[in-house]
Amino acid sequence: MPSRGRDLRMRPRRVHKVILGLAVLVGLTFCPALAQEKKEPEKPWVGKFADGRPLTRAELERILEKHRLWTEGDKSGEKAT
Repeated sequence: MPSRGRDLRMRPRRVHKVILGLAVLVGLTFCPALAQEKKEPEKPWVGKFADGRPLTRAELERILEKHRLWTEGDKSGEKAT
C-alpha cells in the first residue's frame, strides 16, 4: 500500500498541470479572434447588365420590385430578364 505522504505531494503537480492546460486552451480560444484582419470599409455594390452597362443597387431594387409585382399578377409589374 503506497504511503499517503507521496500521494499528497503529487497532487499539487497534477493540479498545476491541469490549471496550465486550461489556461493554454483558453488562450488558444482567443487567438483566432485576435488574428482576424481588419475589414476595409464596404464599397457600394455595383453590378453589370448583360450588355456591360453598370447596375447600381437602387436600379437592382427597382427591377426586383417590378418583378415581384409581375409575379403577383399586378399589371404595373414587369418580368425581370
